[in-house]
Amino acid sequence: YTRSTWTRRSAAGSPAAPSKDDVQSENLIANGDFRQGAIGSLPDNWSLGSGNPALKPSFKLVPGQDGKRELMAESNGRQECYGYLRHPVRIVGGKTYRMRARFRFSSFEDINRNLVHGVFTDKFNNGIFRYRKEGDRIIGEGHFPGPPEDQEGEVRLYFRYSATGKVWWEQVSLEECMPIAPRPVNLAVSWGTGDLKYWDRWLDAAGARG
Repeated sequence: YTRSTWTRRSAAGSPAAPSKDDVQSENLIANGDFRQGAIGSLPDNWSLGSGNPALKPSFKLVPGQDGKRELMAESNGRQECYGYLRHPVRIVGGKTYRMRARFRFSSFEDINRNLVHGVFTDKFNNGIFRYRKEGDRIIGEGHFPGPPEDQEGEVRLYFRYSATGKVWWEQVSLEECMPIAPRPVNLAVSWGTGDLKYWDRWLDAAGARG
């Protein structure tokens, strides 16, 4: 998680967690908290994605903390380990979405390399690319505009490229949210050569002109 940061900013420039008021609907993932399903099996409404059977990791429900269930994935011992679980979702055209995942892990080198949390259709995909630590858990969250038209798709949880890693998901959600506000910027462009003092002066001049 140290290589990825939470980037949504408040007006003062400090990190700001999204407000619950942003959410416009309930979780579109029917079993996003993994309450339904037998221990040792896949959670209800989730299925294993296609791929090479020799490379796929193990996915199963396990007892979690406070009596809750968690979805655990672990490597098959091969560095080429690769596979995912999927859950069907319907994406409404022209809407904005927030995807969120709460989990813990062990023996990963890089979350963005070893895990993927995303929404996929035949013509669209997006998801979570930023993570932060919250106590002993990791929170991943992404806001993104959906496709212009209604589409059938699926949420996917990928586990990949780890010979010894494990992950325990507590919750995954996908919700409609408020549209992302525009953030217009002014660009100053130049080309040429010069030392750092030259570019210091150039940047100061660009800043003075807004």
